Amino acid sequence: MPRRYPAEVRHQVIELARSGTKVAQLAETFGMSDATIYNWLTQEKIDRGEIDGLSTA
Repeated sequence: MPRRYPAEVRHQVIELARSGTKVAQLAETFGMSDATIYNWLTQEKIDRGEIDGLSTA
């Protein structure tokens, strides 16, 4: 079963990634996979309307 992370962690990781921190470094620091972070970043772009897709809302 996939691991769940608190919303605060997700927001922190997304903001750090958007500010230029490398995904591999974030994955190691927070103990998660690169794929998790890339999925979060993709969903964030969808939610912001930057790319097409099904929004969280």
